[in-house]
Amino acid sequence: MLTNTALVDLHGCALDAATAVVDPLSAQDLALPTPCAGWSVADLLRHMIGQHVGFARAVADGDAELVDFRPLPAEMMEGLVPRWHDSTRTLRAAFAAATGGEAVRLMEIDEERTFELRSVLGIHILDTAVHTWDLATAVGSSFRPDADILACVGQVADQVPGGYARTVTNAFGQPLPADSPDRWIQVLAHLGRSARPPAGGEDPALLVP
Repeated sequence: MLTNTALVDLHGCALDAATAVVDPLSAQDLALPTPCAGWSVADLLRHMIGQHVGFARAVADGDAELVDFRPLPAEMMEGLVPRWHDSTRTLRAAFAAATGGEAVRLMEIDEERTFELRSVLGIHILDTAVHTWDLATAVGSSFRPDADILACVGQVADQVPGGYARTVTNAFGQPLPADSPDRWIQVLAHLGRSARPPAGGEDPALLVP
């Protein structure tokens, strides 16, 4: 089992991988559709930035209001990439300052219960890795997390329920069948993404059909 410190480092690596996809985005890219139904690249970025704010406040204070997790307002579309960097710095600082003994409530997930810091880290690593794939796919690229991130993401993904919980937002669709032994493709399918390996290829291209 990874220590909280190791999970904070792993979370930083997941944010680094996401930033490597976000930084090259052009103004034209922002209008492209993503695998999140009805969401453009700009919509997804606004969602991710809002999640950074909400998670940072929840970790720092033990709680955050539901409004804190909402997407960045549409009128703040200008400068999405710099706003991304601001939000990731705030989120990294919140996790770095945490002691590990915090009980954190995540209103978007459960209004009644609280989560240990390691669970909060795992949830956000999952969210970051999958949405990084969404962004990469939207611009015709490919993304696969490294082995350590994938191991963490797989453990958390197995605990994500289907059914009504998936209808609250469009971030995760209903589970799809995954006819592949590849763990990343299985995770994506469980979270409503259709991905496939190339015929005869060594590494999955993970492209939406």
